[in-house]
Amino acid sequence: MIIITWIISVAATITVIVLVVRDDTKKTKIIKKLLQNERLMRKLESDLQIYRRELQEYQRKLEEAARETAKTRPEFAEGVRRLGLI
Repeated sequence: MIIITWIISVAATITVIVLVVRDDTKKTKIIKKLLQNERLMRKLESDLQIYRRELQEYQRKLEEAARETAKTRPEFAEGVRRLGLI
């Protein structure tokens, strides 16, 4: 009877250890995935800032070109004024 109790106790202990290790493995995988997502978000935010700067530069160049066009081509001046560029 003592041997059966001991075997059951050992089996229960092994089962608990296996469940804890599995749970830790799942947590580790989740943490790794979260860290990957955080790195990806930082990269995307950095890329977004770069694209915003580029867009602002293109917008500035476009506005400048529209003003120059309005000076050299009077027929476009009214449209450029309506856009609020001059």
